[in-house]
Amino acid sequence: MGTGYVEKCLWDYKKNEARLKALRAVCKDLMSVMGQSYAVNGKNGVSDPVANTVGRLMSIEKKLEKTGAQVKPVRKLHADLRQCTDERSELLWILRLKYFEHWCTDDMKRELAVSGATLYRMTSELLKLARTYFK
Repeated sequence: MGTGYVEKCLWDYKKNEARLKALRAVCKDLMSVMGQSYAVNGKNGVSDPVANTVGRLMSIEKKLEKTGAQVKPVRKLHADLRQCTDERSELLWILRLKYFEHWCTDDMKRELAVSGATLYRMTSELLKLARTYFK
């Protein structure tokens, strides 16, 4: 995967996590009402709500797969970085502040007490590491 795609997945992680939750809730709701009622269509008579629901479920499943493919590597990277006790723990801060909380560069430099060049180097290191999680 290219660095641009990986970085977009990092930026969108929180939004995509919320999207996955919402899509799963819609699936659950659809599954609970499947086949319980028939809608009357003025032109053709009775429509088949099961077929309509299955079509919607298939569409949602595709969205779940795509979004899950973007979220899963970031979730794994985050979990692995939380386990680190070495210099990679700084990468966890970059991941959280820059990509999850969307801090600006100046605030990050101040919080981490690093120069712009050091922050850039650490961000590049994080992106290089993150690329290994996307296969």
